[in-house]
Amino acid sequence: GKEIYDLAMDSYLYGITWNVRFIQFSGLVEDRCQEYIVKMTTDHQGHAHVVHAEHIVPEHFAGADITQEQALQIAYDFIEKKYLLMPQDLSVVLINNDKFDHRRDWTIVMQDTNIFDFALEGQARIAIKVCGDKICSYHRFIFVPENWVRKDQARMMNFNLIQAGCYMLLFFFMVVGLLLGMQTIFTSRFGVNIMHHKALIIALAGIIHACNSLPALIGSFNTAEPFYHQLTGVWLGLISKMSYQVLLCSLLLAIGAVGCIKGKRKHYIQSLIIGISAGFFMIGVDSLIVYMMPQMQPLCGNFQAISHYFSVLALVSNYFKIFSIVLSAFIAIFFIMTKLSHLLVDRVWMNIIMVILFCISLQAIFYVDSMFAMIVSGVSMGLIVSMIFYLILQYDMTLLPIICGTNMISMIMPNILYPTYVGARLDSLIALICMVAVAVYFYERGHQE
Repeated sequence: GKEIYDLAMDSYLYGITWNVRFIQFSGLVEDRCQEYIVKMTTDHQGHAHVVHAEHIVPEHFAGADITQEQALQIAYDFIEKKYLLMPQDLSVVLINNDKFDHRRDWTIVMQDTNIFDFALEGQARIAIKVCGDKICSYHRFIFVPENWVRKDQARMMNFNLIQAGCYMLLFFFMVVGLLLGMQTIFTSRFGVNIMHHKALIIALAGIIHACNSLPALIGSFNTAEPFYHQLTGVWLGLISKMSYQVLLCSLLLAIGAVGCIKGKRKHYIQSLIIGISAGFFMIGVDSLIVYMMPQMQPLCGNFQAISHYFSVLALVSNYFKIFSIVLSAFIAIFFIMTKLSHLLVDRVWMNIIMVILFCISLQAIFYVDSMFAMIVSGVSMGLIVSMIFYLILQYDMTLLPIICGTNMISMIMPNILYPTYVGARLDSLIALICMVAVAVYFYERGHQE
């Protein structure tokens, strides 16, 4: 329950943690496996403390060869000093050793019976590793039965299969919209130039994001492999992934610019009111669904941006990428709807079903643990999007960037309300201003001849 959760939080349960890893890529291969890993978090009072520390010691390093009783005494002394727990508060769950040529390591797991005990349904445990006669690793965790883990793995396997199918369906809609709209690019006087312009902007944003994320990428490297080989492989993977995104999004944005997102008169105040209202209507429905079916995700802002060289660039480029993908996807589905509306005048329900399937596949990007919530949200958003299309967008498609921009602003707001690092509010405010500028820019371009 809530009492147990509050009691275990910041001790056996962790929220957002800072993961610091010290590695080396020079020297002998057998020496390079030595690493230092530290995980830190803050408690409710804002005080930082280490929740996990690990020193990975190479097998050939020399150390003491102690007995089981000596290892247990070292573990008891450390736990008493670190966690203020006495031996009578602990119960040994597991103890084993690994014998190397020049030392013996001991792995000890103890149950903390002083806080709570779920018997066979879960326990609060402390894991200690003794390398030679020195503590080289420690952390606290919640142990859950194996059948719980297997059930969750089976559930996630089914969910991942459905999620992959949703991704394929989303890609199918975007490709169909692309094929139907290709003619508009090459028959327009400025279609190809607009496509080049969009591709250049998206590619530039992708390159900036890739270069800015190097610290996070390097942190996942394997020290057994040469540094530059891994760096080259990562770059090739990023380039191949970015290439099809740039091609697909730039083509669809160009189709929108010359084919459907086009208007003759600008009414900024009226457009902003209508577009923002429609966007907030979508946000309200989604928020209601999240309130009724809460997700197992922390209520916090984007904490991954701090692992980049420049956190503000990470936020701006990430939200711009999401904006371009979402806007491209909506251009594709609305272009298909427009074409079908001319062919099937009395079959509006077919368009609505198609939009519902599209929204379910789009929600698969944002829902990562609940299939039922993803489907309910997709169906609800499909009905809302269909209503917005038939009431607003089929008469003025230039409002689409404003609506998408409003939804992007709702994604940025948690970073301002629940900052996860120093300077997060300022970075998020800059990202919000950039998203507003991008949405207005796309609206402006939709009224140029």
